[in-house]
Amino acid sequence: MEILLRPLCIQDAVPLAKMADNENVYRYLRDRFPSPYLPEHALSFIQCCRENEEDGMSMVRGVLVNHKLAGVMESMFHIDIDSRNAEIGYWLGQQYWGQGIAAKALHRFCTEVFSTHPEIWRLSASILAPNTASMRVAEKAGFHEEAVLRQAAYKRETLMDLHIFAVLRNQWR
Repeated sequence: MEILLRPLCIQDAVPLAKMADNENVYRYLRDRFPSPYLPEHALSFIQCCRENEEDGMSMVRGVLVNHKLAGVMESMFHIDIDSRNAEIGYWLGQQYWGQGIAAKALHRFCTEVFSTHPEIWRLSASILAPNTASMRVAEKAGFHEEAVLRQAAYKRETLMDLHIFAVLRNQWR
């Protein structure tokens, strides 16, 4: 199985929307992730990714498995006193779950972030407590759990713990 990362393109909009419009995918993502997820949401997201990357605010890559779009990896670069930090987010279409794809893609993505953004020292991922699969992905990719922020997230009218996973540049392997 070949796993590649590349910038998203307009042709990704329809397959992106088909994968993203899934309750099981949306369940643990931030509320800014629309549900239902329509092709126009995907087009807007892709355009926003291009603009934000040009402005140095983020880096987004499509995850391809055997040359087919399987998900998305995103790094949002912080500013001000947090300017050496970036927050990582990731998701795969449900048909790609449980195959080790996410951890391999996340590791490659973080390697790319560190290599193309030498100013970044720390990568972190904020993961909702029920999402143990995503926590395992972060650990397999080289992240370590730093903290549990008790009842720090509000999703679906429920307060949830937020697990913070991170890795420092000098720990990256």
